[in-house]
Amino acid sequence: MNINLYNRELQNGYVLQQIEKYKAAANLAPVIIKVINQFDGKMFNVKLEKALREAVPGKYIHARKEYNNIIIGFYEGADHFTLASIPIDKLTDGKRIPSDLLTEDARKRQEGFLKKAYEMQTAYDNMDTIFKQLEQLKSTIKAIINPIPYEMLDVYRLENYRRL
Repeated sequence: MNINLYNRELQNGYVLQQIEKYKAAANLAPVIIKVINQFDGKMFNVKLEKALREAVPGKYIHARKEYNNIIIGFYEGADHFTLASIPIDKLTDGKRIPSDLLTEDARKRQEGFLKKAYEMQTAYDNMDTIFKQLEQLKSTIKAIINPIPYEMLDVYRLENYRRL
């Protein structure tokens, strides 16, 4: 994350961009589920990945084995979004795709993306209030810490509070 931490406009832009990424990932779920259902009981291979990419133009969707999982996901900038995933041992008859399990996971992940976007939007909407409250807390902490001699702050590990 390459953000100028002292520029509120850039911070706000970054946060809004992240919220949109989560919403976009959630909006892909119906398309992904449709493709997954077309491959129910079929072999897990590159044809699934090709069908996913054709269904979602402009996104590099991947379907691959990673560690002990089958993962369907994509990258948006530096962020990776897993749209659906199941343990590799859930493939039926060796390498056949159980669409019901992948669909269920895709729906759960869609809900998670929407929840994350909502939480971020709610926090974003309240950031002015949060920053005002933090400034008030800083003033209170400084008023408590300033009379304490530095040697005692060091012993009690409170020296960082003086720099707020």
